[in-house]
Amino acid sequence: MADRERLEEIQLLMGRLETETPEAIRAFRAFLAAVERPSPLDLKHKELIHVALAVAAQCEWCIAFHVQGALKAGASRAEVLDAAMQVGVRPRCT
Repeated sequence: MADRERLEEIQLLMGRLETETPEAIRAFRAFLAAVERPSPLDLKHKELIHVALAVAAQCEWCIAFHVQGALKAGASRAEVLDAAMQVGVRPRCT
């Protein structure tokens, strides 16, 4: 499935959830707005962290969403790939 299809699925799901659970979606969007506010980490770096977390979680929707977000926030393709590759070098706990 192409990234564009995954992003369309996310939009459809969010639309359904807004209809079925409007209070929960309002709270979720408020949370997102709060954590995306300016802070010591800019949006590009936050999105690169999200890319790495999405890869670690093996969440295809999340990967598509956050790769798009990172690119829109000014990350280069090389930065996105580097962030994704960090999952392979993380320490393993046994």
